[in-house]
Amino acid sequence: KRRVRARCVTIQATYTFGSNQWGQLALGHTRQTNKPSFVKSLKGKQVTHVACGRSHTLFATKSEVYGCGGNGEHQVNESTDDEVLTPYQLPTLTGILVKRLSCGVEHSLVLGHCGEVYMWGGGSEGQLGMGANVSELLKPTVLQKSLFQFTDEKIKDASCGYYHTGLVTQSGKVFTFGENDNGKLGLGEDSDDTYHVPQPVFLVDVAERICCGNTCTAVMTSSGGLYMCGDGQRGQLGFAPNTLTKCVYTLTKVPCPPIVDISVGEGHTAVVSKSGHLYTYGDGRHGKLCHGDDNFATLHSPYLVESFSTIATVQTVACGGCHTMVIAQAGRPFQDESKVSTARSKETRKRSKIK
Repeated sequence: KRRVRARCVTIQATYTFGSNQWGQLALGHTRQTNKPSFVKSLKGKQVTHVACGRSHTLFATKSEVYGCGGNGEHQVNESTDDEVLTPYQLPTLTGILVKRLSCGVEHSLVLGHCGEVYMWGGGSEGQLGMGANVSELLKPTVLQKSLFQFTDEKIKDASCGYYHTGLVTQSGKVFTFGENDNGKLGLGEDSDDTYHVPQPVFLVDVAERICCGNTCTAVMTSSGGLYMCGDGQRGQLGFAPNTLTKCVYTLTKVPCPPIVDISVGEGHTAVVSKSGHLYTYGDGRHGKLCHGDDNFATLHSPYLVESFSTIATVQTVACGGCHTMVIAQAGRPFQDESKVSTARSKETRKRSKIK
């Protein structure tokens, strides 16, 4: 008898949709697409990571990084400043094992598995972290450890805001740099100064992850705590309006259940609790907080998204400018039913007060 060996082949495809003015959908044209469209130029590529900026996109495979879209500051392609309509492979990053990709408005970031950070694109507000003399980098460049104060550690997490950047070191220290409008760098200053090299940020806990939005910054700690700073006038910091002013200049703890994931958009924030529940807050327009067709109100503290609590366990979340996406597993979150009921009743009471 002949022995037959079976092989399982996983077929993966990459799809994009939405605004495409600068070619950020990687489809070879600039027409808006209102439904998922297959990216033919990435056919056969096993895409492991993707990041969307305001007008450009990054894709990563196991050994390559591609970019497309707006390129006015060379945040996609070093050889031209024209829009890039199909994925361009960045040769400098060939062979890099990517841990995270991130896009700002004019700059791009790759965090490697060995803790190295590559920055490139526009840096007029200091968001590249390479010093006051570096306003633009045409190609990915390693952020030198000599620029850091008090540390030479590897980086375990990194994030681009619109015009600022945040890093977390292996031991849980936080560094930020770039535009500091409304205190979003967390340096305790009420100034519009820009910082061109990484600045240490005081945090009483050990940081695990960082997420930079347009006007604020969020940090998740190793114990699941949440700290935020910056502009909170649309509720995106998670503090009641009568508790703190509209701007918070230091990383301040947000009252919420222990979390495992965090994402910040232009004016709203979403977190995933350890038990798999989704909480959202901030600007509720366009339904991006997922609290129902009749509730687009601004929420100033984390609210449980009840529609997920009965059907799925949320794993990760991503916030855009005016939309939110989650990856969830079918099945109710694993948590004691009485605790869920208690949490819902508390949310109901809180919400009634806001209304």
